[in-house]
Amino acid sequence: MVTTSKRKTDRRVEKTKQSLYNAFVSLIKKKAYTTITISELTEVANIDRRTFYLHYSCIDDVAKEMQVIARNMIITKMQTPKRTTPEIITILLRTAISSSPAKRVNS
Repeated sequence: MVTTSKRKTDRRVEKTKQSLYNAFVSLIKKKAYTTITISELTEVANIDRRTFYLHYSCIDDVAKEMQVIARNMIITKMQTPKRTTPEIITILLRTAISSSPAKRVNS
């Protein structure tokens, strides 16, 4: 039996995480990061608190994961061959401007 090093993520997990990301962004636009509770987040995401705890231990984990996703998007955009310094700076600025505040927590 051949196994792959990367397992395909369950669609339910992807949907749950996307709901949490969207809820997080929605809440961060309305209130301070430190005032968001797991109860609020799960209510807005329309998931059960127990489901949240299957994937994360705290809200910081969600924010950190979103930061990693944003960073990886930037890196991918910058890896196009033959980018000049001005092009790289433009990519960084456009990504920062278009990114949600939730992706820039603690920056």
